Amino acid sequence: MYVDGYAERDRFGTEAIVVEEILGFDLPRSAKRAEWWDDDTPEHPRDQAQAIHQGVEVIDFTSAEKVDFSSRPFRVWSDEGTLYEARAVIVATGASAKLLGIDYTASPKLSPTELAERLDRILEIIERLVRAVPDDQILFIPAERKRTVGQLAYHAFRLSIAFADAMDRGEMPEGWLQEQAPPDMLNSVAIASYGALVRARLRGWFEATPESDYARIVAVYYGPQSGHALLERTTWHAGQHLRQLYDLADRLRVKPPAPLPVELFAGLPLPAALW
Repeated sequence: MYVDGYAERDRFGTEAIVVEEILGFDLPRSAKRAEWWDDDTPEHPRDQAQAIHQGVEVIDFTSAEKVDFSSRPFRVWSDEGTLYEARAVIVATGASAKLLGIDYTASPKLSPTELAERLDRILEIIERLVRAVPDDQILFIPAERKRTVGQLAYHAFRLSIAFADAMDRGEMPEGWLQEQAPPDMLNSVAIASYGALVRARLRGWFEATPESDYARIVAVYYGPQSGHALLERTTWHAGQHLRQLYDLADRLRVKPPAPLPVELFAGLPLPAALW
């Protein structure tokens, strides 16, 4: 039985940046906190989902008001007065950091205008790069990720236009980022042409959107986000895939249209790892 009451998240949920020990899910051996929580559903976070998969019953109440561990079976009373008995009880109360009192100011986010310009440049370079990939190599699948080169480029374009769709609709379902390029698009020209259409639509959208609109809250699948925060994430997400595509181009001996524009990544919270 899994009793889901209220407590502050543990240090993984509040402070951890990279965690080396991961439950049995399809995540890298070392996973970033964002990779863990972004794939949660509001009803069943990953650790709870694993328990449910093993046949655990989940019971929701606010808090355990009383316990008796003096004899077996152990007894726990909920705040509603319900008694639960168990042969074993694991108490998980969360954790709070003891801060050192050092003044800290987070780096300011890039402005929406700067982020929009960087996103367009990133997508332009992906478009040019994918045009240079021969069609027989567009289906190459690297060991690090179960996506072809073509699908990776498509994903970068799709996640970018998803930002504008989310701002217009007030929501971003996870399914948008899981969409695949249709079979007839899996060639260099078709994917690059799709990227050009995405860039054109985004340019028009950014030109028509006042900066005040970026304070709007969007119901993103991993939690509510301001438009500004979502644009920052979209930009570095596309930038991370640009880095990966350059790595794949090097492996495939495809000459990129220009050196990797590392200056576009300055001020963005990109992961340190490439994959």
